[in-house]
Amino acid sequence: MHRNMGNPSMIEAFLPEQVGRNERLERIAQVVDWEKMGKLVSDIYSAKEGKPSYPPQIMVKVLLLQQWYNASDPEMESALLDRISFRRFVGLGLQDEPPTIPRSAGFASN
Repeated sequence: MHRNMGNPSMIEAFLPEQVGRNERLERIAQVVDWEKMGKLVSDIYSAKEGKPSYPPQIMVKVLLLQQWYNASDPEMESALLDRISFRRFVGLGLQDEPPTIPRSAGFASN
Protein backbone atom coordinates (compact mmCIF):
# COMPACT_ATOMS: atom_id res chain seq x y z
CA MET A 1 0.00 0.00 0.00
CA HIS A 2 1.38 3.41 -0.99
CA ARG A 3 0.76 6.96 0.12
CA ASN A 4 -1.28 9.19 -2.16
CA MET A 5 1.27 11.75 -3.35
CA GLY A 6 1.62 14.62 -5.80
CA ASN A 7 -1.84 16.13 -5.63
CA PRO A 8 -1.56 19.84 -6.43
CA SER A 9 -2.42 22.28 -3.65
CA MET A 10 -4.19 25.61 -3.92
CA ILE A 11 -0.86 27.38 -3.39
CA GLU A 12 0.69 25.67 -6.42
CA ALA A 13 -2.09 27.03 -8.63
CA PHE A 14 -0.96 30.58 -7.80
CA LEU A 15 2.78 30.08 -8.34
CA PRO A 16 4.20 31.61 -11.50
CA GLU A 17 5.05 28.92 -14.07
CA GLN A 18 8.79 29.63 -13.95
CA VAL A 19 9.05 29.13 -10.15
CA GLY A 20 10.79 25.88 -9.33
CA ARG A 21 11.74 25.09 -12.93
CA ASN A 22 14.77 22.93 -13.66
CA GLU A 23 14.95 22.19 -17.37
CA ARG A 24 17.48 19.36 -16.93
CA LEU A 25 15.25 17.51 -14.45
CA GLU A 26 12.18 18.16 -16.60
CA ARG A 27 13.89 16.61 -19.65
CA ILE A 28 14.94 13.56 -17.64
CA ALA A 29 11.41 13.21 -16.26
CA GLN A 30 10.01 13.13 -19.79
CA VAL A 31 12.50 10.60 -21.16
CA VAL A 32 12.34 7.89 -18.50
CA ASP A 33 9.35 5.56 -18.11
CA TRP A 34 8.94 6.03 -14.34
CA GLU A 35 5.94 3.72 -14.10
CA LYS A 36 8.02 0.88 -15.51
CA MET A 37 10.91 1.78 -13.21
CA GLY A 38 8.55 1.68 -10.21
CA LYS A 39 7.30 -1.76 -11.19
CA LEU A 40 10.86 -3.07 -11.43
CA VAL A 41 11.58 -2.21 -7.79
CA SER A 42 8.13 -2.59 -6.25
CA ASP A 43 8.59 -6.22 -5.17
CA ILE A 44 11.69 -5.45 -3.16
CA TYR A 45 10.50 -2.11 -1.81
CA SER A 46 6.83 -2.25 -0.81
CA ALA A 47 5.80 -4.05 2.35
CA LYS A 48 2.32 -5.50 2.56
CA GLU A 49 1.94 -4.42 6.21
CA GLY A 50 2.61 -1.27 8.24
CA LYS A 51 2.32 2.39 7.37
CA PRO A 52 1.74 3.23 3.71
CA SER A 53 5.06 3.60 1.91
CA TYR A 54 6.08 6.14 -0.65
CA PRO A 55 5.48 4.98 -4.22
CA PRO A 56 8.58 3.18 -5.54
CA GLN A 57 9.14 5.62 -8.41
CA ILE A 58 9.36 8.50 -5.90
CA MET A 59 12.06 6.69 -3.95
CA VAL A 60 13.99 5.85 -7.14
CA LYS A 61 13.91 9.53 -8.13
CA VAL A 62 15.09 10.57 -4.65
CA LEU A 63 18.02 8.14 -4.90
CA LEU A 64 18.91 9.49 -8.34
CA LEU A 65 18.88 13.08 -7.07
CA GLN A 66 21.13 12.05 -4.19
CA GLN A 67 23.67 10.63 -6.65
CA TRP A 68 23.49 13.51 -9.13
CA TYR A 69 23.81 16.20 -6.44
CA ASN A 70 26.13 14.22 -4.12
CA ALA A 71 23.72 14.62 -1.19
CA SER A 72 23.61 12.65 2.04
CA ASP A 73 20.28 11.40 3.38
CA PRO A 74 19.81 14.43 5.68
CA GLU A 75 20.90 16.80 2.89
CA MET A 76 18.39 15.22 0.51
CA GLU A 77 15.64 15.52 3.11
CA SER A 78 16.47 19.25 3.53
CA ALA A 79 16.63 19.77 -0.24
CA LEU A 80 13.18 18.19 -0.68
CA LEU A 81 11.82 20.60 1.93
CA ASP A 82 13.50 23.57 0.24
CA ARG A 83 13.66 23.04 -3.53
CA ILE A 84 10.45 23.11 -5.52
CA SER A 85 12.23 21.70 -8.59
CA PHE A 86 13.26 18.60 -6.61
CA ARG A 87 9.74 18.16 -5.24
CA ARG A 88 8.28 18.40 -8.75
CA PHE A 89 10.82 15.95 -10.15
CA VAL A 90 10.16 13.28 -7.54
CA GLY A 91 6.38 13.80 -7.64
CA LEU A 92 5.69 15.55 -4.34
CA GLY A 93 3.16 18.34 -4.04
CA LEU A 94 3.91 21.27 -1.73
CA GLN A 95 1.64 19.76 0.93
CA ASP A 96 3.30 16.31 0.81
CA GLU A 97 5.79 15.26 3.48
CA PRO A 98 9.10 14.18 1.94
CA PRO A 99 10.69 10.88 2.94
CA THR A 100 12.59 11.26 6.20
CA ILE A 101 15.50 9.45 7.79
CA PRO A 102 14.75 8.40 11.37
CA ARG A 103 17.27 10.23 13.56
CA SER A 104 17.23 7.38 16.06
CA ALA A 105 18.54 4.99 13.39
CA GLY A 106 22.09 6.11 14.10
CA PHE A 107 22.51 8.27 11.00
CA ALA A 108 24.73 11.30 11.43
CA SER A 109 23.01 14.59 10.81
CA ASN A 110 24.69 17.67 9.34
